[in-house]
Formats: sequence, C-alpha cells, structure tokens
Amino acid sequence: MRRSPLESFLNWIERLNILVFSVLGVIVIMQVTWRYVFNAPLFWIEELARCLFVWVVLLEVPILLYKGQQISINWFVNFVPLQGRRVIDVIAHALSGIFSVILMVAGIRLVLLSKRISTTSLGISWGVLYSVIPIMAGLMLLVDLGAVLRDLTHASCRGDD
Repeated sequence: MRRSPLESFLNWIERLNILVFSVLGVIVIMQVTWRYVFNAPLFWIEELARCLFVWVVLLEVPILLYKGQQISINWFVNFVPLQGRRVIDVIAHALSGIFSVILMVAGIRLVLLSKRISTTSLGISWGVLYSVIPIMAGLMLLVDLGAVLRDLTHASCRGDD
C-alpha cells in the first residue's frame, strides 16, 4: 500500500528523532565524563540536552497520535458497538484538532514573544526553540483531520451512517 505524504513525513521525523536521541545520549555521557572524571563541566551541554530532549519528545507526539499509540482510556469504548466507536473516534479527533489549533496559536504567540531573547549558554533564540510547539500542533492537526476524514469516509462507504 502506498504511503501518504503525511505518513512519509512522520516516518522521516521518527528516524530523525532516533538520530537526535542517540546524539543526546552521547552528549549526556560526555557531560558526565567531563564533570566527574575531568572535574571540568561543559556548561553548554546541559542546555543543549534539555532543548534536544524537548524537541524529540514533542515531535514524537503526532507520530504516536498517527499510530494510535497515545494514552487513552477505552474501558467505556469497549462496551460501545462498532458504529458507536466510530462516532466516538470522530468526536475525539475533532476535539483533539480543536486543541491543536488552540495550541498552535498559543505556540506562535510564544515564538513571536520570545524571538529576541537568547538562551544563556548556546545563544540561540528562544523563539527557535519554542517553534517546536506550533510545529507539533500543526502536525497533530493534520493527523486529526486525516483520521476524521478516514473515519467518515469508511463509515460512508460501508453504509454505517
């Protein structure tokens, strides 16, 4: 089956996250070594590690949402017939999409407010670091829209409306 452009992009992000997380592990080991073996901590590594960790975690959110691996409580949903589950899925993705729009707008505001402020040791604009929030929210919105369209299309094709 052919992948959608969104699925291909999310797969690319996931591979990039694996690489960045590997780099993160190396720099943390490097920081521990310099701090405790050489007694000369590298001050910039802690800030870099924190920023990379936040980016990796937040960029993984839409991937997990796409794969259906987000945290959910489906005790109630398991008692609902299949047709009702589709309705619940559409409502859940629609609410998640609304949340994504709100988060994207707030994230853009945060980026604009903090773009002139730089980090202490790396000298990178906080706006660049905070830009992961609207990126994540935009990807979540695309995933939610795709899920709603998929659920509505499958329901229409099967005559389950």
